[in-house]
Amino acid sequence: MRKLFEIDKLMTKSLTKQICDGYRAAIADGRLGGGERFPTCREICDAFGVSMIVSAAVVKQLGREGLIRSRPHTGSFVVPQKSTAWRDTVLFVNTGGTVSANVGILAATLRERLVAAGFLFSSIDMPSRFIGQADVARLSAALASRPKLVVLLHARPEALAAVVKAGVDYVVVYDCEKPSGGKMPGACRGVVGNDYRAAFADFAAHCRAAGVRRVLEVRFSRNAACVAPALRRVGVDVSTLKIRETPDFRFSGRVQRAGLVAAEKLIAEGKGNLPDLIYFTDDYLAAGALISFARHGVRFPEDVRLVSLATKGFEPVWWQTLTRIEWDWFAQGEDIARRAIDFLESRTACIDAKMAPTYIIGETFPESDLKNPDRNNQGGKNMKVRVALFVATAALAVFTSAAERGQSCIDPTTAYRTNSVPCSIMGSGLGTVLLGRNPQAKEMTVLFDSRFRTSTPSAPAAYSPTWVPSFRLFLR
Repeated sequence: MRKLFEIDKLMTKSLTKQICDGYRAAIADGRLGGGERFPTCREICDAFGVSMIVSAAVVKQLGREGLIRSRPHTGSFVVPQKSTAWRDTVLFVNTGGTVSANVGILAATLRERLVAAGFLFSSIDMPSRFIGQADVARLSAALASRPKLVVLLHARPEALAAVVKAGVDYVVVYDCEKPSGGKMPGACRGVVGNDYRAAFADFAAHCRAAGVRRVLEVRFSRNAACVAPALRRVGVDVSTLKIRETPDFRFSGRVQRAGLVAAEKLIAEGKGNLPDLIYFTDDYLAAGALISFARHGVRFPEDVRLVSLATKGFEPVWWQTLTRIEWDWFAQGEDIARRAIDFLESRTACIDAKMAPTYIIGETFPESDLKNPDRNNQGGKNMKVRVALFVATAALAVFTSAAERGQSCIDPTTAYRTNSVPCSIMGSGLGTVLLGRNPQAKEMTVLFDSRFRTSTPSAPAAYSPTWVPSFRLFLR
């Protein structure tokens, strides 16, 4: 059996869907003609190295769609199709290294709009770790059919060289900032780049108005949109934590784990050392970090503010709405498709365009911060602690004399376990003050213990006071 196409077993798309898509394309472009015998399940298994379950599912799905028909004791045959007079062919080539949500949305939107306009659409994914002779040969074979337009997502050197050598018209699309450089070689008909300036300016203005002083940018080691220049222009100190990319980052779970590990390292240095704001250049990194922050009880925006780059409809799931720089890839795909159709129909000579994300304010860096521009990472919490200490110091003198008389009150162990999460312990001599915070009730519990001499709350059962008055300061 001749092999009509290739599949990639490392893609997120299922093997059944890949094989079905391949046979659909082969039937549509005539490589499998009407009345021709369709491969058996065993032949599909041998050709693609898949199981009988996958091959049987392929035959069943194509039969359900009416593309093939089974005959008893004979096999399956391709049903003659009504010929479609395609106006021309458009080839989409993903050379960016990953098949992520934004790539899938962009390719699907282009396919839908171009096919509706009468253009045959085909696509090739070239993950960066596999770019080499085999993939370039596959791309060269597709270019041999002389597509009217090639849409290159990024412009990796191997793919760009093959397209230029074929002499076909092409347009380059970047899902990050357009790299600086001169004119593109060959028959380049346009560059669709991203323009972050407006979103970054809104983000920087928000930081300035809210009194943000320190921002940590968590980003990949490769070139990506950098917010640091915009923040520094408004006087914000920016540091960068770079995540080194590995080949398995094509899987979203690996990226999320990298974000989780990065957050664990930040928290290990102490919550008090967290910056005013953390900005993630990838929503999967942010999703992993949020798991770590939830585990350690980090609150937004009380402990630290959080902002992330995100794809509309695919932003990390969190109980608070995220403040984010959001891409609408559905709308961007529609715009690129419209420009491509205008070019293919000779209404325009080029496809140059700019895509721009939107800065959206959520609860992890809320607008309420604008009403309190002097708040930094610890300012609000320190004020609450100072209020509690002031009241506690004044009350301690009153309670000390009662404590010395041996009056009995509540068990401090119970108070410790049910009412408070200790944040500091101070005191000596006649009394000790334990300050705790309940994150759910947003209240401060103050406990007084006349005989408490332990310097840490790690062993609450060791408390043995004779009298422990307590009261709560509500700090909503």
